Amino acid sequence: YISDLPITTDSDSLLANGILPSCPYCGLLARPNILMFNDSTWCDIIYTEQASLYEAWLNRNRGKVIVVIEIGAGVTIPRVRNQFKNRQMKLIRINPHDCTIPYGGVAIKERAIIALQEINKFLDAPSLLTT
Repeated sequence: YISDLPITTDSDSLLANGILPSCPYCGLLARPNILMFNDSTWCDIIYTEQASLYEAWLNRNRGKVIVVIEIGAGVTIPRVRNQFKNRQMKLIRINPHDCTIPYGGVAIKERAIIALQEINKFLDAPSLLTT
């Protein structure tokens, strides 16, 4: 994996030193596996594989209540919201600034780390296990 490579940066130029890692699929410079605007060099092999696994998981869980936890995206990034709308899922939005939510969802106006720690405390509460 790329995380095993010792990459250092020059603090003045903010450029990487040494040999940079390459994508094992296409051979081009390795980069985060996200699609950017007008991105002709994005390698979709991993995305396609993950999308197939996701669809299979959704099919196996058809008829069950699925909860989507959106952290930090808010209403300006539609990807998670589109999944929620198109699949009739329940939405929990964690965002300290942009936490408006459609009816039936849960909005948590807090930083992600704080919200997740509080949720974890709630889930660990003994009273939940005895009801």
